[in-house]
Amino acid sequence: MHKIIMACSYSWFMWNLMYTSIVPMMPFYARDYDLSRTQQGMVLASIHFGFIAGVLMFQGGLRPQSALKIGAACYIIGPAIIAFDPGLVTLIIGRLIEGFGAAPLIITHDATLSRSLAPHQKGRAFAMKGAIGTSGLFFGPVIGQQLYEYGGLRGPMICITVMGCFGVLVYYNYLPAELFREREKVLESGSTWKERSAHFKENQLLTMMMIVQLLTFILIGIFFLLVPDFLHNHWEFSMGSLVMLWLSWDFVKVVLGLAAGGMADRGNTWIVCMCGLLLQSFMIFLVAEAANAALASKDEWKLYWFLISVGVIFGLGTTVDGFIGGPFVKLMTEVERLLGKDCYEELFAISVTVVALGEALGSIYAGYVYQYVGFGFALSGFAWCHLIGMLICAYSIQGMVRPLFDTEKRGLDSQSSA
Repeated sequence: MHKIIMACSYSWFMWNLMYTSIVPMMPFYARDYDLSRTQQGMVLASIHFGFIAGVLMFQGGLRPQSALKIGAACYIIGPAIIAFDPGLVTLIIGRLIEGFGAAPLIITHDATLSRSLAPHQKGRAFAMKGAIGTSGLFFGPVIGQQLYEYGGLRGPMICITVMGCFGVLVYYNYLPAELFREREKVLESGSTWKERSAHFKENQLLTMMMIVQLLTFILIGIFFLLVPDFLHNHWEFSMGSLVMLWLSWDFVKVVLGLAAGGMADRGNTWIVCMCGLLLQSFMIFLVAEAANAALASKDEWKLYWFLISVGVIFGLGTTVDGFIGGPFVKLMTEVERLLGKDCYEELFAISVTVVALGEALGSIYAGYVYQYVGFGFALSGFAWCHLIGMLICAYSIQGMVRPLFDTEKRGLDSQSSA
């Protein structure tokens, strides 16, 4: 179990490292490379469109060990292309390749982890994976800042390429072959993608959960573009100050993620998950109001209001990390188990496609709308969609999930009980 958690964590670490070597410093890259906000959105979205393309390989019955080798190669090739000739075109191409490689790695590792763990271990295990992987959010800004000052964008990209080479040692033959036997049997049976994923259409449960993911990652896509830009251009944060602030938010995310994973294993997974999602939804309004207030006058207390509100949203995380992540992933995998299916690769392929699409849409939306209506109005327009969507999904999911868990046979039930 330690091996699969470590492998799963490292692929997530590399994803976060690649992402946050760009995200907090985007205003500075935009200044040096003369990028418009629309072009910034394209750069951020490109890694997610690559991810969606990588997911399509699973429809052809991609085998686990082949998936890991493809992903490992892309984690080296993508940043190497950017390092060779930094610029808008190579940034987009390199990040497309990075995203293409991330899909087979993350899907295969998460599916193998889901298949291998007992139910009472999943909340903590996925929280631990998220916490270790989230450490990439610490290194990304630090590497991006320090190396950018000495060698421009080429510096951090070379570093990521080297760490991708180290990852080959983790992805190639690190996990024992028997961990993949159940998946190999599924593929050898000759079943098609359509047959393996047919049960997802039997009710609206997966649809509701994917709407939750879509809304969550549209929010993150908006924040990853707007927050650094707003802090740098309005509050005049330096690159070093922005990086340290980002690190403090990521630290909060790690702590809350570990706490929520334990809570999900000891209590009601749905309640833990939905409380985090609804709190995050209300906090969006506070961030929008804080931004609008700061535009009226740059009082110091308004800055703290803004920073704390954004910090709470980032600490609560997403459906893959932070407070929300562990419980949400456990809920998805437990539903799949209780339905009597074992198609975790298909489940995660659908899930991560929605994740990538949501964050890409958020980045494009932010890049286009921000320049016309400003931070506060761009965010508040989405805040109502987020809140209403979460309330509808929370009510719908609890009605469909509760019967599944209620019919599960407990360990102390009598032999005659059903």
